Amino acid sequence: PIKIASVDVNDFLGSMRRLPLARVMSNQAIVQIPNMAAKLNGKYNDGFFLTHSPAALAAAYFVHPSKGFEAMDYLRRVQLDSIKDKDFMWNLPGEFRFINVQDSAVLQPVEP
Repeated sequence: PIKIASVDVNDFLGSMRRLPLARVMSNQAIVQIPNMAAKLNGKYNDGFFLTHSPAALAAAYFVHPSKGFEAMDYLRRVQLDSIKDKDFMWNLPGEFRFINVQDSAVLQPVEP
């Protein structure tokens, strides 16, 4: 079990089941979005409201499904190797998504 300050986290969460915390937290997340967006829109001139988050780098690649396992295995090795690196460590999980690419996007590439 995971313990924080010698308290079993699972026991702690279990003792709070009777409280409507999930409902309150979900409600507040939805209610506060317009406030956060308005506040940061005025401050930074955009509608993003991600605050107090760690620095995270994300990367995306289009890979043919036939090369999916090899690509994810490579990503796994690179991420594990980064744990020993003093300057850089991946801090987001890798994911694999199947997408259907079509030539019907709203923004089409246009030749110059």
